[in-house]
Amino acid sequence: MKKKCCELVLVLSVVILPLLLLSCSSSGSGGGDDPGPGAPSLSNLSFPSETYRGETCLVSCDYSDPEGDIIMLYSTDTHPGGIGTKSYTADELGITGTSGRITVLDDTNLSASYGTHHIEIWVEDAGHHTSNRLTHDLEVLRK
Repeated sequence: MKKKCCELVLVLSVVILPLLLLSCSSSGSGGGDDPGPGAPSLSNLSFPSETYRGETCLVSCDYSDPEGDIIMLYSTDTHPGGIGTKSYTADELGITGTSGRITVLDDTNLSASYGTHHIEIWVEDAGHHTSNRLTHDLEVLRK
């Protein structure tokens, strides 16, 4: 009986305890679907659903950031011709304070591939917390 009890304690301490500890850990990165406390957030994305190659798009969204220290906006454009990335500083976009509206004149379509473009945008603050990511599909058409 004593041996079985010791075996049970060993199994609990070697197998189950590490699993419990892993399930309680957190990333602390401020990114992903749950940005965490202090992270900025984005909402109300306004973006056309289609455009013609060679035209620019007006893109905007609302932001909030408890600390008011957003430093960058990032975007990726995944399309039939590959992936493009861009970044803008908060100064370039006039981002100040704890909330407001971000507006970008996106010139991605000046040389864009025809077809569906999957656009994703997010911001980062001075503490390296990233916001949620807003996504949108944009169809680039031939004139």
